[in-house]
Amino acid sequence: MDEYFERITAKEGAKKLSTITKVPVLNVKRACFELQKSLFRIAKQSVWKNSGIP
Repeated sequence: MDEYFERITAKEGAKKLSTITKVPVLNVKRACFELQKSLFRIAKQSVWKNSGIP
């Protein structure tokens, strides 16, 4: 399974995504950043809930 996935940097990933989706690289980078931020926020919230810290 793993041999089908090549390791790529975030910049290369953004470039590939923008080529596939025809969206400018800047927008793709921005979207990835927003996604990362919201995932981090969700992760933090669930950690706080589980540890009992308000």
